[in-house]
Amino acid sequence: MYTLISNNKRISIAEKGNRKGNYFRSSFKSTFCKQLSKSISRDFVKIGQAVFAADRAFPRSTNLGGRTRMIKVIIPVENPEAWASCSKELEGVIRFVSRDWWEFEFKKSKPPPSSGTPVIPFPPDRNCVALFSDGLDSFSGAVRLFRQKNKPVFVLHSQSRWSFKKATGRIDAIKKQLAVNSEHDLAGFSYFISDKDAEGKRNGFAENSRRTRPFFYLCLASAIAFEKDIPLICLNENSTLAINLPFNKSMMGVRSISRHAHPKTLFLFENLLKKIWPGDKTSPKIINLFAEQTKAGEVAVAKKAGISDLLISETVSCENSARPLATFISLKKKEGEKVSGIKECGVCSPCIIKKYSLYFNRIKVPPRHFAFKQELLMGANKRRLKEMLGKYSLWRLNYEMQEIIYEFCRKIVQMKPREFVMEYIYELSLLNNSYKNTDDVGKHVHSLYKKFSKEYISYWNRSQQKARRK
Repeated sequence: MYTLISNNKRISIAEKGNRKGNYFRSSFKSTFCKQLSKSISRDFVKIGQAVFAADRAFPRSTNLGGRTRMIKVIIPVENPEAWASCSKELEGVIRFVSRDWWEFEFKKSKPPPSSGTPVIPFPPDRNCVALFSDGLDSFSGAVRLFRQKNKPVFVLHSQSRWSFKKATGRIDAIKKQLAVNSEHDLAGFSYFISDKDAEGKRNGFAENSRRTRPFFYLCLASAIAFEKDIPLICLNENSTLAINLPFNKSMMGVRSISRHAHPKTLFLFENLLKKIWPGDKTSPKIINLFAEQTKAGEVAVAKKAGISDLLISETVSCENSARPLATFISLKKKEGEKVSGIKECGVCSPCIIKKYSLYFNRIKVPPRHFAFKQELLMGANKRRLKEMLGKYSLWRLNYEMQEIIYEFCRKIVQMKPREFVMEYIYELSLLNNSYKNTDDVGKHVHSLYKKFSKEYISYWNRSQQKARRK
């Protein structure tokens, strides 16, 4: 049972509790074992789950200065002394990704009963653990790993749209198109928290920013790395969205800026691994496979490897792909329009960045893959634009994003390195521990963003021309 406390509000969540509310379900499936055999591995999963639950449980205040929360987590683990000794490192990485204050109290728990099944032999040559979602970043990362003849263990967090079976199918499709025989394994974690309270009402876990997701996913990857003594953890994010500078001054703060693949997040989590890892073994390194590439460069890895346009485009990067998009599709059905094939909204920033990267690599996308057509995004049809703003909340909340990114890119291209450093001095200061091999952090990051900006402006200009023709 997890106990979560914030602002005198106390929530207890049991794995086998009141089925009306306040419970969670957790499961594990892999190609190499039925359950995790090492206690530290199991603790990593528990802590990641508890932190993610606490993050979702307590809504951030909308009042000025009230978005930072103070959260205490009481959690049973099998190695309480070990985790208490690294609480400073643990709280540090979670505070950085969530911008909240955290406190942990560790209780002693018993190990789970044995599954009674023999351990499946694990090949000793698996050389990396790779996070694997249904997004374009993970897809390109898998292509790169196989092209470099790695033998990865892919780790996924199973959700309604992304199951162990679907992940297996996508990996097999990648290997088939690459014509490689590289071996791999797959480990899937499933974690569901009821959003109903003890009365059965759906009013729990209202905080949607979910800024602790990177910590949760890295905990899952670390569990596998510890379980099988694997020396490397890989994640996938292009350079600009990893550093994630605000696109404008109104998009600053925890609600707008994620640190899911920020170099400092990886640096702090590595410090945690060094502290918790046994003294006779070297803790894993964590790397971002695309830390020096733009999104277009990331997609080029798959394109140049001979992967088909269809397989690349069917990935899902959309931040609205769950309930908001489902609501939109339901409305379109009522209007009698065809909705088959819609997978992404097309107006959130991840969708826009994905569309530019596909355009830049001349990748054809199925006609109805994105919910909103490009000419509407460019504002060519003003009457239709006004109509959609009034009817669809998904459109209303996101339609300006494409122009916001364009104006940001125009500004970056016109900036000199010194001006860039002065504008983003705080954000660049967070990178001091992460770019040890770069003499001038500001100049280096400016060059990465300038490359992205030129690519995006090219996409914008081409889209404007298309919109006018229509």
